[in-house]
Amino acid sequence: MELYLFMVAELISLIPVNIREKGTLILDEVGSADAALVQLRRMLKVHDVRHGFSRIFFRRSRSEDLIQVADLVAGAILRRDAKKDHEAFDYIKDKLLEVFEYSG
Repeated sequence: MELYLFMVAELISLIPVNIREKGTLILDEVGSADAALVQLRRMLKVHDVRHGFSRIFFRRSRSEDLIQVADLVAGAILRRDAKKDHEAFDYIKDKLLEVFEYSG
C-alpha cells in the first residue's frame, strides 16, 4: 500500500495544478478505501503536494473500465520493457500523450 500511494503522490505532482483542480481522481482500491484515503492524504503532505481534486475515490478495477484500461496500458509498457515484446505497445503508442519513467 505504501509503495502504491508513494507512486500515486509522485504522479499527482506531475499533473499540472490547473488540470487537477476541481477534478475527480479514481484510484484502484487496495485494501480499505477509508484507510487508503487517510494514507494518501498523509503521503501527499509528506511530498508537499496539494492535490486540488474535488473528489477522490477508490474503486475495484473490475467495476471501473478506465482502471482496466490503465492496467492494460501498464501491462503493454511492462511487456515492452521487460520482455522486449512490442506488439501491445505498438498498438497503443500513438494514443499516448506522455509516458513517465520513475527516476527516483
